Amino acid sequence: MLSDQSSVDAPAELKARFWERSFESSGWGYAATGSRFNVFPSPGAARNVFERIDDAAEVNVRTGVSPSLALNSVADFAIVDPADVRAYADARGVRIGSLTPNLAREQRFKFGSLTNSDPEIRKAAASMIRRALEIAPVLGAEGVTVWIPDGTHYPGQADFVRRKHWLTEELTELAEAAPAEVRCLLEYKLFEPAPYHTDIADWGMAAAISRSTGGRWEVLVDLGHHAHGTNVEHVVAFLLDEGLLGGLHLNDRKSADDDLTLGSIDPYALFLIFHQLVSFDPERAGALLCTLDQHHTAKPPLLATVQSIDFAQELYLKALLIDREKLREHQDANRVVEAERTLRAPFFRDVRLLLEEWREERGLHADPVGALLESGLLEDRAQERTS
Repeated sequence: MLSDQSSVDAPAELKARFWERSFESSGWGYAATGSRFNVFPSPGAARNVFERIDDAAEVNVRTGVSPSLALNSVADFAIVDPADVRAYADARGVRIGSLTPNLAREQRFKFGSLTNSDPEIRKAAASMIRRALEIAPVLGAEGVTVWIPDGTHYPGQADFVRRKHWLTEELTELAEAAPAEVRCLLEYKLFEPAPYHTDIADWGMAAAISRSTGGRWEVLVDLGHHAHGTNVEHVVAFLLDEGLLGGLHLNDRKSADDDLTLGSIDPYALFLIFHQLVSFDPERAGALLCTLDQHHTAKPPLLATVQSIDFAQELYLKALLIDREKLREHQDANRVVEAERTLRAPFFRDVRLLLEEWREERGLHADPVGALLESGLLEDRAQERTS
């Protein structure tokens, strides 16, 4: 049994797997945000793509596991050259990991983007995604993640099947045009912005579209995009086994798609998701993009990002400590209580001292959240970015 207080007995393989799990931060997570009703500026929030890169660099220095940054291909590259962004990111030790074209803010997409009845509007939406696919290699980005914010407000407003065919046609063409080195990830959402129906409402629809478009589109699972009670760890395991899971958008929620910091509401749910990742083939599970998709209204964005990664590491380490051999024995013998106790045991262990020791071995601060709070950097950022 691995001691809670020391890493003396920790297998080198376990420690290596722990450090191999990276968490990509997101540019929109460093920006001022709010709700549908108002944007509440956060002191020190990043105002442009270069400040977002600065924040991502700071997070990686403090955590050691966040070398990449997700960006919005529309907002972040509207007036800047992708080559300039790549050069700046390289200089700051940051890699652009994924790009997200935002189709939700265009007035012409009021009645749909890739599902619009007007073929010219569908092509306009496709061109925004194509633009992201084109600049991804320039940035050295690994993938393009796409959420189609299409749906209807009222019964009878549009034909479900026609919209499905239009969507499939456009995504097939985009997949065929995508550079070979760029991964294409397709996100779904139960609802929003339209309340009656969403064209890609769940993981099953996303998986079906992936297969019908030739398999280039992998499924992106956002933890906040499900009906209450959905067994997300089962979804993750199923898609992993089918070879369809491309990545996770990590956040927590209480009511809907709240985009809260990781583990703030239901840490056990995240632990169970990490259990599925750890239990699966390490190479395939390790290739998943794990991106923080969060909006911080009540917390300083930089601090909230470090806090999310800090807690994600703690829960990921606990998942690595599950005795899987014993768990399998209990499962095969249908010993339900014993299996549950074996699974739960690491979740209730205090691994913080072990985690602090491992961080110090790498020259990292044992407590990245506390160190950031005491550093004065948050105050400096607030002053610099409001002057």
